[in-house]
Amino acid sequence: MLLFASSLAKQLADYLKEVGAEMPKPNPNYDPNKEPARKGGKGGGGKGKAGKKPMQNE
Repeated sequence: MLLFASSLAKQLADYLKEVGAEMPKPNPNYDPNKEPARKGGKGGGGKGKAGKKPMQNE
């Protein structure tokens, strides 16, 4: 099994080199000890105004 996995890893590495794929680089500004910043507003994931039906005149 180990031989098969290492063979696949080599094939993948060869392919990525062949197509010129760029590998992700570590973020130098990342601090694993820093509290994650909250983004967005109220949250909830509702539809907002886009999900409301228009009012009908009677």
